[in-house]
Amino acid sequence: MIKPSNNHFVCSPLDARISVGCNKVYMYPWICKESENSSFTSPFSDYDFRVKSEQYVNHVSAIYSPLLIEYVNRFHRTNYNENYWKLLIGFWFNYFVRSLYEKYIIITQALNEHHDLTFTGLSPSSYIVPVDLHDFILSSYHHFYHLQLCSRVIEFLNLDVYQKVDINSDYYPKPVDCEPFNPLTSIKRCIKRRLNLSSPVLIYNGYFSDAKIERSIMFNSRFNISLMYSDRYVTERIDADIKNRLDIEIDKPTTDNEFEKILLKCVPYELPTCYLEGRSNLMAVARKRFGPKQRTYIFSASSWYLEEEFKIWAAEQQLNGAKLIGIQHGGTYGIYNFNNEIPMLDKFYSWGWETDKKPNVYPFYSTKLKSHPPDSDNEPSGILFAGTYITRSPYIDYHHAYSFEQYFNDAETFIASLSEELFKLLKYRLYQNVASAAIKQRFVDRFNDLSLQDWSIPILDAISQAKVFVVDYLSTTYIESLSLNKPTVLFWPVIRYDLTDIAIPLIKKLKEAKILHDTPESAAAFVNEHYDHIDDWWGSDPVQNISDEFRNTFGRTSSNAQVWTEELSQYY
Repeated sequence: MIKPSNNHFVCSPLDARISVGCNKVYMYPWICKESENSSFTSPFSDYDFRVKSEQYVNHVSAIYSPLLIEYVNRFHRTNYNENYWKLLIGFWFNYFVRSLYEKYIIITQALNEHHDLTFTGLSPSSYIVPVDLHDFILSSYHHFYHLQLCSRVIEFLNLDVYQKVDINSDYYPKPVDCEPFNPLTSIKRCIKRRLNLSSPVLIYNGYFSDAKIERSIMFNSRFNISLMYSDRYVTERIDADIKNRLDIEIDKPTTDNEFEKILLKCVPYELPTCYLEGRSNLMAVARKRFGPKQRTYIFSASSWYLEEEFKIWAAEQQLNGAKLIGIQHGGTYGIYNFNNEIPMLDKFYSWGWETDKKPNVYPFYSTKLKSHPPDSDNEPSGILFAGTYITRSPYIDYHHAYSFEQYFNDAETFIASLSEELFKLLKYRLYQNVASAAIKQRFVDRFNDLSLQDWSIPILDAISQAKVFVVDYLSTTYIESLSLNKPTVLFWPVIRYDLTDIAIPLIKKLKEAKILHDTPESAAAFVNEHYDHIDDWWGSDPVQNISDEFRNTFGRTSSNAQVWTEELSQYY
């Protein structure tokens, strides 16, 4: 243990409790009560810096991806092509680069401002290696893994460490929660699996909102097309063979960039075990689940990211000639630029948009969105305000917000700006995840009488029951409301998103129609003024024309239940 200097840098709540007898500089304002007014100002709060960082992260991910692919091929003594490994590890690598870069930038910036900093690190005995991408993301939400990655940066920068923190293994999140065994469910899945293993075309998690459409597809294809959905499976945390990982070196490029050198040093330590030591077991699980049959076409909407057993099976199938086809599953595709699965697929069905920059995108109809609301005997009433969740380190999520505090401050500003009468008619719909309880408490502390809604009410039912729907982030929820032709008020700074060339003119039209507002104050003022006659505004020709144009481009639906059945007939 070294003596602390005049300033000690605190990375997380885990090391905030350590007494150092000197001034503390906090990485984030949320670390503890004392950090609210004495935290380091993150450079990521600046929009231009975030844009440049986004470009840099994507550039680094692209140029070092071939080195990572070469490394895993050598580890497994294989020679799989680039697309195989990108399908399997590409998203993890981009997330990892992003997460590590944020920590590197903040730590080095703090060093520039406080030259005599000391640090607290995580004890190496408490380090973990994530199981898969899902485990990596969940761990990134926890203080211990954040401190682990900070410790990696501190170590490879050869910075002074005052003390190291030990973490009990019980503190770690379980990689995947297994569901209780249910004999009836198990039998049903076994029957479905047997039916699905023989068809040449598989649609896995196709995101179809209506079971009738799915049955029509299967029956009309005479079971040449089968549909499957996720089974939750148990992933065990296994020990990484760090010595073997380090024996197989990543080729070192000639670079003087400090961050890139640290990145390449970190990768062998942090690469999830399912891609290295656990790959053979993952492949066995995948082959048991999907069977040995070689498919001709494999479709999926939402499984290209987190479902490792599907990804590795689809990658192997593609090596043997199968065509991989994506189906859009969210309302952000085509609207702003982000790292997604489209470049790795043979074809991608969008919700109506197309671009010359992505020739494999085919404009079609959404499998998820509905053009008519669920049946209800009740007259719509009140305001439903749907929020999302921003991580404490929002740069890792790279969309929706510039800071955790700013996002929720804007939501609170909208609520506080409503008239007293409309506040009584408001319901705030909490985003459901590990932080739901904390976010709920935040709103309860600020607004004693605020009515809160959870996910026990399906989102389409909730939207249909409201007179006005309000959203403060660009994702899927807003387009679900527009597809139902529900009076919808949106607010977010357009500068927050790196919009595509297709989206820019349509976003401008949404603002002109007062559907989209730049600030929570503007959105609240509009709702205050128009709530009593909101249907007159929404039903006016200018607003309907703009809403229709936006829907037809980014959320196209069809009243023809057979449209997907007819489209898929070309594949068998």
